[in-house]
Amino acid sequence: MNAEVVLPRLGVWGRIALLVDTGSDSTIIHWRDRLRIRTPKGQLLASDTVFQDGTEASGIAGSRVEYGSENAVLYFDTEEGSQVLVPVRVDIELAPATQEVPSLLGRDVLSEARMDFNMPADDLVLDWAVA
Repeated sequence: MNAEVVLPRLGVWGRIALLVDTGSDSTIIHWRDRLRIRTPKGQLLASDTVFQDGTEASGIAGSRVEYGSENAVLYFDTEEGSQVLVPVRVDIELAPATQEVPSLLGRDVLSEARMDFNMPADDLVLDWAVA
């Protein structure tokens, strides 16, 4: 699922793919997708960016991963051509991990919508209007 991610305090944004993860408490932007977030002049989000807060989590095989935490707005395109915006606090990976993993759309955002998944059709719909 794709979303436009805006970090208002930092004045940066980028379009990234998010893996829907009902097992993740929070929405997480991993290193590969962090490189897609840029300033209005096209500059990358600096590797030494100071985020509002920091946190640690267990990664793959129990490895510790450090994240910065920042207020964000996620914009999702609808089938009708409009956008739904969801304010959320995202965790952003601070350094490249030994194993690349996709960014995650966690329950902090998923709880704002009804989710319908049709596995045979490989179709996932988030219905924001009924949440």
